[in-house]
Amino acid sequence: MNKLSIKSWYLLFPILLLAVSLRLFNLPERVIFDADQEFAATFAYEVLKIFPVRLIGQGLSVQSLFMGPLYFYFLVPFFAISRLHPIGGYIGSIALGLITISLYFWVFKSVFGTKAGLIAAYLRTILFFSVQTDLLMTPAFSSDLAVVLTWYCFYKYWHDKHFYLLPLSFLFGLYTSFHPILFPFYFILPVLFLLKRHFPPPKYLILSFLCFLLPLSPLLIFEYFHNFTEIKALFLIKNSGSSEIKTVSILIDYLKIIFIYPVRMLGISLPDKIVLVLAFIFYSLSSIFIARKISFWKQSFHRIFPLTTFIIFLLYYFILPVHVPDYYFSAVFTVIFIYFAGNISIMLKKKQFISAFFLLLLITLTNFVRLHQSFTSPFRASLKDKETVIRTIRRLSPDNNMKVYYDTDLGLHFGLGYLQRYYGMEANGGPGTPEYIIVIPSSRRKN
Repeated sequence: MNKLSIKSWYLLFPILLLAVSLRLFNLPERVIFDADQEFAATFAYEVLKIFPVRLIGQGLSVQSLFMGPLYFYFLVPFFAISRLHPIGGYIGSIALGLITISLYFWVFKSVFGTKAGLIAAYLRTILFFSVQTDLLMTPAFSSDLAVVLTWYCFYKYWHDKHFYLLPLSFLFGLYTSFHPILFPFYFILPVLFLLKRHFPPPKYLILSFLCFLLPLSPLLIFEYFHNFTEIKALFLIKNSGSSEIKTVSILIDYLKIIFIYPVRMLGISLPDKIVLVLAFIFYSLSSIFIARKISFWKQSFHRIFPLTTFIIFLLYYFILPVHVPDYYFSAVFTVIFIYFAGNISIMLKKKQFISAFFLLLLITLTNFVRLHQSFTSPFRASLKDKETVIRTIRRLSPDNNMKVYYDTDLGLHFGLGYLQRYYGMEANGGPGTPEYIIVIPSSRRKN
């Protein structure tokens, strides 16, 4: 590593400091502790207190399907440091976010240059959506780490670096520990094989298969001892009576979600028509760069991969007979982000320097406004609020002589069960003991 390369990493340091500050400030009042977060905490509790080996992670919305355990195992050391207090899991999620920011810098620097690396790391640091992602402690929303690495491995393979099929295959197996929303990438690989018209040597295919199985091994062992429950559930999805019938209007909705993302991700709240116009400008600018083959757009990979990703993800989720929330297109959003940052780096090198500078300034201001709002108007049902309720009841009934109820008609009760266990609140009162009814409002924000 030369001196210039080392110096560029020094430039990343203040960006990481900014990232830590934006994520740790007033943390307990800004994070939710709902079903996903409670599962991560319970997973750590059972690993540290009951038995250290878990073969599966969180259950999915489709019955009998589970994620792999590796994401949750990543959080376990942070829960151990906090003595199983939920805040440890959020610190772990933030640590994963910092790793992701550093990865953005390294990957972009390797492919597009140092300026692009710094721009990508900076945007991943300050974007409101990115900050919220790092505070969610949810694998599906942290999957951009896997997407960027996948994109980089595809890029290397396209340039005849066959070795990168091994980490790519490992990532394919690791998808099960993030979320099935990444599965469409499986179909992109054979498409690139065909477009490239060059297949890797057999030894790489064999080694790639082994790398694929390695992170899958906990789920495979679970499947073996449970009569292949998940595989059967996957086949049942197609024949399920509750499957969603897709129409052209749904396909148009998917297209709109993807089309406007370059504007939505920047934290700019504008009328729909203006959002569509700005999104059109972004895609038009990209089309001009592609047509003129400016900078990295000269390389065929950058012209083929985004379009291939867009088509395959769109068709996959249109054919898939289940409801598809917006975040299922997170991988497409990450690919858009990659080339958004790349285009800004091009503008900084060309005559559009002033335009790029003011665009970055606008993005910074709009996202800092939204972040300031989250600092000053935290969640009503935050971790701190729920913890305060449980600690208050525990203080009023130190002998556990009480009854606790949840009014689920007015809101949800996720997270409270774990906090009761954490504070040793068994609520084993008999007749005539104090009764407490906990109501968590459905409205999340404080007025």
